[in-house]
Amino acid sequence: MELDRSGHAPSSAPIEGDSGALGSYERYGDWLDFYRDALAEAPWQTVVANWAPRLAPGIAAAAFHGVIRTAHAARALRQRETAPRRNELAIGLAYWSARYVELPVDSKLPVRATLASLEFPWLDDHADVDFFVVTERMTARPLATPVSLEEHDVSPHAELELLVREAATAFLEMLVLERQRVWLLHMVTGPAAVELLLPDVDDAGARALGAYARQAVVAMFAVFGAPYTASAHVRESPGQWQALTRQAAESRSVHTIKLIEALARFDHGADPLLRSVAAQWLEWR
Repeated sequence: MELDRSGHAPSSAPIEGDSGALGSYERYGDWLDFYRDALAEAPWQTVVANWAPRLAPGIAAAAFHGVIRTAHAARALRQRETAPRRNELAIGLAYWSARYVELPVDSKLPVRATLASLEFPWLDDHADVDFFVVTERMTARPLATPVSLEEHDVSPHAELELLVREAATAFLEMLVLERQRVWLLHMVTGPAAVELLLPDVDDAGARALGAYARQAVVAMFAVFGAPYTASAHVRESPGQWQALTRQAAESRSVHTIKLIEALARFDHGADPLLRSVAAQWLEWR
């Protein structure tokens, strides 16, 4: 694909609404123009409020990278609004839109299927896989749970707290097994990023984001995970966040920094689980 000087494909036709262009990566340049125009015409919060819920069924897009980039741009804008940060938000939303994919659903799975209860169609595959194989495997067969957007007693924020913790519990054991560590990392950083979008969407949008985040995490783990014993490798003294975050910053690794940020943000007590994940990852990296 030929790129223009700004680093994206030249426009072919303007995006109108979603106009059937969701999931068309060859339209990435058009999506980028669309979101740049939208952000020039309306506050960034309005653009996020309009589009994040519409894109929620495609949270799995590009192994969560679209929603992660979008959410961290929104986080930065919430701290201070600048033109480069608005442009970063446009890039995140455009990537999410262009890579958009909805997961085929296994209707036999319960809506709140746990990671520990899943089957593993590629259980014998320990070799690292290419980035583009990730989505291919997640959509090759029905692996995702159904989604329910009905209101219940747990808030969207609490739902994501539970999901991040469940994902971190499984991820710690996969780290020890040395199994698809880079891709499974995203089942922690993905829903953690979704939580950053909640201040800018309404309750229905928040419920949708949380529900589709769980669906995507389940599909990711069904593809790349393995059976595990929960908390088998939680450490008694995994270190403190001050040292762990300093080590992450010094690594200059995007994956490392986003993982440690997510774990630290969701750690509200003395339980060493999330610090154990951080320590285990940092020892590997």
